[in-house]
Amino acid sequence: MGTQQVNLLLNELGEKLNIPNLRLSETGDCTLKLKSSAVPLINLAYAAPEDCLVFFTEIGHIPEERLAEFLKFFLARNLFWLDEKGSVFAFSPERETLVLQRREDMAQLTVTLLEERLNLFMESAFNARKKLFLADDEARLADNEIPPAGLRV
Repeated sequence: MGTQQVNLLLNELGEKLNIPNLRLSETGDCTLKLKSSAVPLINLAYAAPEDCLVFFTEIGHIPEERLAEFLKFFLARNLFWLDEKGSVFAFSPERETLVLQRREDMAQLTVTLLEERLNLFMESAFNARKKLFLADDEARLADNEIPPAGLRV
């Protein structure tokens, strides 16, 4: 399908969300920053060889002293993708951060499905970030609740 199809979907989604000219950059990606600081930046990238749209976000730094505990917890959530509704966790050793990612086949992606999957992804990212924040400092989360109506930029 290609970047042209991705840009058509993103533009249509942008119109629904009041983001004019939402599209991939020349490097084939774009970043959504949501109003809630509790939800990390959501990156979208087109993977041409697989003809899929990849969502990814950094959830946060995992403290060294709790690395085994958190990796065990988050990797267990990858089992059959049930808890994350299709998204999977990974660990970036260079940055020592937890990453959430998801792939969507372009052949079946509509703007409605894209919005739905972004909302699911955002919810998973928020819940994962909440787990890290609660373990680190419960007070930080109180002022950063997720918007109740879903995807808002």
